[in-house]
Amino acid sequence: MNAIIARRFLFIDPKKKALGYLAFVAFLSLISSFITLDSSYYLVQKHSVFNQYGVKLGWMWTCFVVGPFIWFSSRAHHRDKDKSIIDIMRLVVATGIWYVSVWQFHRIMEWTSRCDLSLRYSRKQCRDEGGRWIPGFDISGHCFLMIYSMLVMAEEANAFREWNQVVHRDDDSGLLMREKQERRTKLAQYFIIAMLVLNIVWIKQLTISTLYYHIMVDKYLCTVQ
Repeated sequence: MNAIIARRFLFIDPKKKALGYLAFVAFLSLISSFITLDSSYYLVQKHSVFNQYGVKLGWMWTCFVVGPFIWFSSRAHHRDKDKSIIDIMRLVVATGIWYVSVWQFHRIMEWTSRCDLSLRYSRKQCRDEGGRWIPGFDISGHCFLMIYSMLVMAEEANAFREWNQVVHRDDDSGLLMREKQERRTKLAQYFIIAMLVLNIVWIKQLTISTLYYHIMVDKYLCTVQ
């Protein structure tokens, strides 16, 4: 039952999900712009366990659940291990995109920040001279991470949405092959449930980040990315 629920959620068209997240962030950002929310709750604090060990290590958790899912699903689909390695390379590419995007956000922050005393001052020079550092566009890396992570999980789940049928193919060669495929399919089911759990955590954290942190333009820019 849990695997069925996970598949129904993860099999939603990633394009529809992307539009849904865009509308979700825009709506919550609008609310946070006009309503002052109580930020004393533990779960919305930056030092909460979900933020310190969840979001800040977010891409690691994504790789921990998506990587094995891709591997076991691909191995259940293909006899050739090289094809599974090619499939796992998609996650490597996704990791590279995530890294470059976060680097880009930091660079944009540096380029658009300035000192009120002089545009040429670095942050340290500004502080040493008694100036005030004016931050620039602080694009929300947390919002980007969670939305990007959920879209990657949706894309990978859809890439293997027929894996549950593989063990019933008529051309399976022998009982041993069937047993291996059944075992790999079972493991893939466990990891698709793990992806659902991670999606739930990310939606909760995305809600908190959107309501309590960054200004509207920062959150919207990361979502459009």
